[in-house]
Amino acid sequence: MTMNTNAQAMVMTKTTHMPASVRNARLYRKIALVLVDPASLPDGRTEPAMISNRARGVVRILRQYDRIYVGETMRSRGRQLLQELQTTADAYNSDNTSIL
Repeated sequence: MTMNTNAQAMVMTKTTHMPASVRNARLYRKIALVLVDPASLPDGRTEPAMISNRARGVVRILRQYDRIYVGETMRSRGRQLLQELQTTADAYNSDNTSIL
């Protein structure tokens, strides 16, 4: 598999489906670290429309977490995960080598 040299790592979050019995279902998110080719995104878009390998602009999904609770403070696992993935994405984009 050849890697696209213009690809950038990006952290994406989208809402996820939860059962009706779950309180605060809007706080549960799908979180992913995605490799994106900015040149193949539609005009005016800064990120793909969905977290999927089929989405336009997505080269590869590096890590994906489904149904993660993202609370208000850094004590929640979701906030910690977002910070960890953003650090990984920044490190990848700074030297653009495969550190993952």
